[in-house]
Amino acid sequence: LMPKAIVDYGIILSLNSLFNQIENATVLKIRFYENLGDDVRLDLQTELNLYRITQEAINNVIKHAEATDVFVQLMLHSNEIIFTFEDNGKGFSELVADTGKKGIGLKSIINRAKAMSGYCDIDSTPGNGTTITVVIPI
Repeated sequence: LMPKAIVDYGIILSLNSLFNQIENATVLKIRFYENLGDDVRLDLQTELNLYRITQEAINNVIKHAEATDVFVQLMLHSNEIIFTFEDNGKGFSELVADTGKKGIGLKSIINRAKAMSGYCDIDSTPGNGTTITVVIPI
């Protein structure tokens, strides 16, 4: 289902609203940087996928990471969109990521990136948090 906020207001206002809700309900502090502005719209399916990726990443942080800070960046460049999600949580072993033992959430993020003809890189080590980078060609 398409969140009504995405259709009506776009990705930036929708993410800001999501981040405010999360900060009010948890101990997480979320910093968000973007260069789109409130009036720039991406393809609706791209906006939806980025929103769902963000929801999944935040869900993983809340359930597993024991993080207190999250930094999200959404950058529009001339030929690609780069979405970065970083947390200061406990991280996990690269072996988990490399052996295909990713949880459903990480697989969902990777599959959403592929569905947009993009790719996803997940960098995590125990004690150093996790960084998820999604690159989408435009």
